[in-house]
Amino acid sequence: MPYALLVIIQPGQATREFEVGDEVVAIGRALDNTICLDGDTNVSRYHAEIEKRGDLFWLLDLASSNGTTVNDVPVEAERQLQDGDLISVGGSTAIEFQLGDTPWAGKQHPQKGGHNEASESILEAAKPDVTPAAAKVPGVTGGAASDPAAAVPQPLTANQSAGGPSLMLIVAGVGGGLLFTGLVAILIWSRMAPACNPSVHIISPQTSTTIR
Repeated sequence: MPYALLVIIQPGQATREFEVGDEVVAIGRALDNTICLDGDTNVSRYHAEIEKRGDLFWLLDLASSNGTTVNDVPVEAERQLQDGDLISVGGSTAIEFQLGDTPWAGKQHPQKGGHNEASESILEAAKPDVTPAAAKVPGVTGGAASDPAAAVPQPLTANQSAGGPSLMLIVAGVGGGLLFTGLVAILIWSRMAPACNPSVHIISPQTSTTIR
């Protein structure tokens, strides 16, 4: 007894799978269809049907506006489906028809046409190159170049120098310069300040006035 599976590929939607039973499978944009394609405006409200007749499966076009094709061949009224047929409804949504000898429920469905192998090749090509930079230098083998950890620079400790003057020496130099500049400024100001020789003239002394 053959079992049929529909793989629905609708633009902008996730791929869906539907197992065909003894009931008629209605396909269209209306919500009461078995397979509802409400997001595809090229599909008629009641576009097509798939019907099981004995051990055979038939596709019927319901006088749809944009038509139905099987393997790019227009379906005038009805057509018997074969394993691997590609149904197009409205010219945009595709439905792949698959036949099997056992029920499809709980079974993995390999994609036809080598889709899995192509996907693996794309993923393999997209993997980043994680080879250490030292390992790419021609003629460099073993030692620090062969050890990825050796290529990672280690942070300087408190007792290590980066090749220049230490921070303490820089601070001491700047402080000494400022102190020297202050002393020179005080010396110059003291020499330039005018001498103070005050004198007092008492014009109208009062009686009993004490002068110090």
